[in-house]
Amino acid sequence: MYLHGITQRRCVLPDYSYSVKSRIFAALLITLGAALFGYVIARLPPPDVPSDFWIGNFSAPWAVLAFMAGWSQRRVVPAMLVAVLAEVACVVGFYDLPGMLTSFCRGMPLDYCLGAPQGTSPISLELTLFQMWLRGSAGQWLIAGVGAGVVYGYLGAWWGRTRSLVPAALLVLPFFVEPLAWQAYEGHLRGPAFIWGCEALVGAGLLAVMILASRRLPLRGAE
Repeated sequence: MYLHGITQRRCVLPDYSYSVKSRIFAALLITLGAALFGYVIARLPPPDVPSDFWIGNFSAPWAVLAFMAGWSQRRVVPAMLVAVLAEVACVVGFYDLPGMLTSFCRGMPLDYCLGAPQGTSPISLELTLFQMWLRGSAGQWLIAGVGAGVVYGYLGAWWGRTRSLVPAALLVLPFFVEPLAWQAYEGHLRGPAFIWGCEALVGAGLLAVMILASRRLPLRGAE
């Protein structure tokens, strides 16, 4: 368009709507996947010998989950928030909070089951069940999940922007130190030993993948 002999150009701003929607979708997908992951691994068959290690207790995959959640976002703060959300969803799935709220009393009236006065608000009864759920192991792992989400969500966003090998190395570190952590926690290494060897092999394979990806994937700048 010409106006008084001067060419006017329309300023076209980049449309970030698709990018934002895709990251929101990624966050929702990862959160749902985390809840399903937690639910599935909690139902893996336990070992025949109680003193053996149960593979459902592996902690290293939780770090990978938070790292992937952080990598799915461009900004650091959303990356950490999505990673925390994913870790919380994983704990909810692992300890089956929906099942606790819906089938704890196995068909009995909630007020009778919980010893509450008759006519107690259903919301109050559900909150009582939720508090019982939190007072168990779930509450402790929620705290750990929040911490892991903040740390590994940040590492995932860092790697997404820089492809640095530092966050990649920190990602695979739990695969190698987890046996030592169990040794320190229980005073002995729970067997069988080949489980820990398999975990170390998975960690080595993941490190190789991260090194290859760091070299081949293009950098992603922050918006």
